[in-house]
Order: sequence, then structure tokens, then C-alpha cells
Amino acid sequence: MYVSDLALNDFRSYREAVLQLPEGIAVFRGRNGRGKTNLVEAIGYLSTLSSHRVSAESALVRVGPTGEQAARAAVLRAKVHDHKESLLELEIVQGKANRARLNRVKAAPRDLLGRLRSVTFAPEDLQLLRADPALRRRFLDDVVTQLKPSYLQTKRDLEKVLRQRSSTLKQLKDTSGSSLESTLEVWDHTLASLSAKVTAHRFVAVTSLSPLCTQAYQKVADDEKSAEIHYLAKVIEQTGQKGDLAQFHEDLKIVDGYFPNLAPLESMLEDSYLQAMKLRRGEERRRGVNLVGAHRDDFAAQINSLPVRGYASHGETWSMVLALRLAQSTLFTLPQSTPVLILDDVFAELDERRRLALADHIRHHQQVLVTTAIGEDVPQSLEANSYEVTWTSEKGSTVEALQ
Repeated sequence: MYVSDLALNDFRSYREAVLQLPEGIAVFRGRNGRGKTNLVEAIGYLSTLSSHRVSAESALVRVGPTGEQAARAAVLRAKVHDHKESLLELEIVQGKANRARLNRVKAAPRDLLGRLRSVTFAPEDLQLLRADPALRRRFLDDVVTQLKPSYLQTKRDLEKVLRQRSSTLKQLKDTSGSSLESTLEVWDHTLASLSAKVTAHRFVAVTSLSPLCTQAYQKVADDEKSAEIHYLAKVIEQTGQKGDLAQFHEDLKIVDGYFPNLAPLESMLEDSYLQAMKLRRGEERRRGVNLVGAHRDDFAAQINSLPVRGYASHGETWSMVLALRLAQSTLFTLPQSTPVLILDDVFAELDERRRLALADHIRHHQQVLVTTAIGEDVPQSLEANSYEVTWTSEKGSTVEALQ
């Protein structure tokens, strides 16, 4: 898989850019703040409909040199090759719903999902294993969404139900009534069903990534320590059903991009969620918040059976994060198709050994996009096409191919 053409209008620091991208490795050089990351962020956004840098889409629409909004919408276009050619177009509109076109035909933005698989590795990824669980849940959701686009709607439905159920709990905190009680019971069943689906998909993503992560860690860390990740389903802790979840570890794996039959796991989890809601009903009503649901889940990264957070050195943490992204790229590799790999100013953060290990891995990808402020940070052994990214107040960011 690769992107042959990319066009940006009023996206981030780009007024207008039309760029032809080669297969193989492309290195984008330029001083900080010139627009290198904005360029690769556009490709990542077309893959997941989300940014790895910000949550507010308004930040993706270009602003003027004085900080004033310069445009009302940003437009991204990409020609993607993966067995067949697809033209993806997305318009990010200020204050309105985004608009999309697929092969020049009007489409819903979610219809673009799955057309462009990409893996982005950036310095911010260090927070994946250090920050709050929300970042790790988002990582898993992005993994699942690229392989199974319909999951995005399930996730959005879950978020909607959580808001509605929370509102009902807040009302019950201040008053009571049979109508509110019956409304809460309806939300219970809906939340249990959607949480079961989300947890099942995340769980299978982790069980599929873990052995790949173990292999990748051994390559990039070059030591005998073992590394693995484990899914932490809060509902299992709340109901004490650890043994029930363990039975699914070996059988449920993603194969060639396809998820297995999750119905038995979802059924077990739905029953667990309903049970947990009954156990926590009094506390939820007193506090007026959702204490049960997939929004409480997490995953743990371990090196030699010790949690990375709190025990691993800085170098070990970097190795684990790198292993996690390389595992993701392996999981996204389908028959005769590798994902677009994006390395956003990563080489500067790695020592020589890890740089070489990463360089060895990326040779197998059909397309790799690298950003760097210092060209010498990228291993010379990589045969790459080079580009210079500059910025002026008049033109915004521009990209020029180097000979």
C-alpha cells in the first residue's frame, strides 16, 4: 500500500500543496515549525479520521500569521494504491459536519476508513505508556477501526449512551421516580451490549498484538528481557470473573486483518456488565457517574513481568513503545500489502542501536514517510528520496524535492 499523490488546501500550515510521493522511503527535512509533521498528519488523519496530536478538529484548519482564522475549511486529497487505486477526499469544515468523497462520489467520512492503513510513530507515543488510560484506549480504538471500520460507529454509540446514562444518574442523584428508574434500566442493557462489543474488539486487538510486541522488543532492545501487553477489563475485576476471560486468550486472534467470531465473548461480557451494574448501582446513584463500562478499561505493558510504568528505564520505555508500533505495523500487514509507515521525528530520539533496528524493519514496507530536523539523524544506509519543507508568511508551508 502506498500514497502516490497528496493535495492539501488550508490544512494546518499549508495554504496549497500538491505532492507526488514515491514508493519506498521518503525523508522530509526542515527546521522545527516548518510543517513537516503537518504533512504526515494529513495522511494519518485520512486513515483514522483523528489526529495523533489534537482532539479538536478546528486546530486542523489553517490560521493566519496573526493567529486569526484564515479559512473556514481544510481539504485533504490522497490517491491510494492497494491492489486497486482509490481517491480519498475529505473536507474538514469549521463548526459543521465533515464532508467526504470516494473516487469522486459523495460519501460519508466513515466510508474512507479502511482504504488507507497507516501506522504513525511519534515522540508523543512515549506518553502511551506513561499517561492516563484514555490514551491507550484511543490507541486500541485506532487499531481496530483501521481493520474494521464499522467499529467506529459502535464506539460513537457507546460514547452517546454513556452521556445519556450519566445524565439519568445525575437526575436520580437529586430525585427519584419510576420513570427515571425504568429509563436507567433501558440504558443499562444498551450500555452492557455496546461495552461488550467494544471490550471484545479491544481485547482481541491486545491478544493479537502481544506476541508481535514480544518479538519486536527483542529486536529493538537486543536483550533477553521479555515484553508483553495484557488487556485490563475493569468489569472482570468488578465481578471477579478472571477465569472466564482467560479461556478466550488463545482462540481469538486477528488473522490477515479479519476479526474472529466474537459472539461468545461478547455474550459473556454483556452478562458481566449487567452483573457489575447491579453491584455498583448504589454507588453510581450516589455519585451520579458511570462506574461500569468499556470506558474504564486499559492495557498494561510489562517487561520481565514488571509494569513499564514505574519500573522501566527511559531506554526500556522507548524500546517498548517502538515495539508496540512495530507490532501494529505487522498486524496491519496483509497478503501483499503493508501499511504506510510514518516516522515523525523519531530517529532523533533513539540511540544508534535502536535506529539501526528500526531502519532494518522499515525496509520491508512499500512506503515509509520520515520527518527530521537534522538529516544526519536518519541512518545513511537507507536509500531515501529527500524533500525540503520550508515556511513563509506569504506562502505558508511548501515542499520541494531535492536532487
